[in-house]
Amino acid sequence: MIAILKDIIPIIETSAPMIASALGSPMSGIIVKMICDAFGTSPHDLPTLISKIQSSEDAPAIFKSLESANSNWISGLLNFQRPNKITISVCLDWN
Repeated sequence: MIAILKDIIPIIETSAPMIASALGSPMSGIIVKMICDAFGTSPHDLPTLISKIQSSEDAPAIFKSLESANSNWISGLLNFQRPNKITISVCLDWN
């Protein structure tokens, strides 16, 4: 989990538990970008994002809507299994 977001995690956990879980995954950057887009902020300005979430009465509804609209995609991120082995074949032909 991104430590700077610790103050808003309870809000997210209550209204969008799948998003909260995804923040603890290796894909957290993608989730933060999605949240920033929903709140009209930049991932480069997390203090503003936190402030907007904490001051918004609509934050729980926004998170619920965001999770509902993206549940299949977020579930895919959470269930991603890194392969143990990848085989790549390369054929170069300069003729």
